[in-house]
Amino acid sequence: MLAIILFALTVFTAIVVAKRSPTLKRDINAARMLVAMKVMYAWYTWRGFNIPVLWEKTVQKDPGKTALIEAHTGRKFTFAEIDELSNKTAWVLKKFDVKSGSVVAIMMPNSMEYVASWLGAVKLGCTAALVNTMFEGHSLVLALNICEAKTIIVHEDFLPALGEIFCELASGIAVFAYQAGHYARWDKGDIQLVDMAKETFLSNKRKPVEYYPDLTLNSPTLMLYTSGTSGNNKVVKISGFKTHFMGWSIANLCRFSSEDVFYTPLPLFHGNGGGMCLGQMLWNGSTVVIRLEKEILIFLGK
Repeated sequence: MLAIILFALTVFTAIVVAKRSPTLKRDINAARMLVAMKVMYAWYTWRGFNIPVLWEKTVQKDPGKTALIEAHTGRKFTFAEIDELSNKTAWVLKKFDVKSGSVVAIMMPNSMEYVASWLGAVKLGCTAALVNTMFEGHSLVLALNICEAKTIIVHEDFLPALGEIFCELASGIAVFAYQAGHYARWDKGDIQLVDMAKETFLSNKRKPVEYYPDLTLNSPTLMLYTSGTSGNNKVVKISGFKTHFMGWSIANLCRFSSEDVFYTPLPLFHGNGGGMCLGQMLWNGSTVVIRLEKEILIFLGK
């Protein structure tokens, strides 16, 4: 009898508080998302899913749908096209003896190749370090050394900045450069320079690289860098769970649809641009429009 009375009082108190709470709907929605998250990740863990598997599940839903649009070039890419290039990227890295468990640093402008590069690295079982393309000199040396990358995927625009600090990096680094034709004869000691655009174009490997049995959602997937406002830039390791959660959580909380189209001028090396916004394409099947980060002033109307 006492238990029934206490239960009734608890329910009554909850109802009174709820009626006076201006955040009731928000709190209920957050609680719903929390329960959904716990159940979903428990299921994913039991099934042994990882980031490559979750991405390919998104691709399989509508492979011919436009996944990414480059506002600065007008290029459009389907989910199948991005997945194909990511598979080729993984095979090229494997061809040049990049090992599972190593770190692949990425210095690329906002582009389809950027997305395919980090997806390809992760498919090989590597961790993708998303380097701030504004880094140069000492900041760039520190960023590459603290992530311990032996492999760098870079666009030709950033090769000069790399060339200035090669002597301060560890030996035996392989550089996979997009549009590297002008640097074919670039002599940088034991630095290996590979024309990534050429290698992926010539590759006929369109199916995924074998999945490593120890690759799980707990595995380190990305590395992001802090802003450096309190000292030197620091690297933050992001697991598969957190990589997925950055995109899934905001979509679930705000009830985003796969039919929504998202626009971002934010750099994809940033958590908001590359995690939250790009995550709508990766995990929600939405179309994302990107722009070169240096053109953000266009978006602001300046």
